[in-house]
Amino acid sequence: MSSGEKAGEKASVKITSIERRLLNLLPGLTLAATYVLATIITGGEAYNLLIAGALIGTSMCIRIFSDTLLKGVVRYMFLTGIVIGVAGVSPPLYFTIVYGVLSSTELLLSIVCIILTTVTLIRIKSLNVL
Repeated sequence: MSSGEKAGEKASVKITSIERRLLNLLPGLTLAATYVLATIITGGEAYNLLIAGALIGTSMCIRIFSDTLLKGVVRYMFLTGIVIGVAGVSPPLYFTIVYGVLSSTELLLSIVCIILTTVTLIRIKSLNVL
């Protein structure tokens, strides 16, 4: 086998590795996009979800391209984003359950975000990605 064939094979393996990581991190990327979308739909009232989405999305993007680069920082960013996100989506549930005063859109977004957060945490934990 020539060196050109080996180089092409190595590049193919690297692309496959990135695709596999992207597939494993897809729940986290979906969660980040949902947090950002929730901020847009609520008209900027849930600005903390924008921060949570940015932290989770950035940490997931770094993990796609490197397993070892800033591993501790990436883990901290991800966990901080999860905590901010859960704190951001919990009030609509509380006000709906206790007082019944919230729009159905915000309630639906809260439920979707909490379900996605749970799925992401289970998936990330089971795959030992972070």
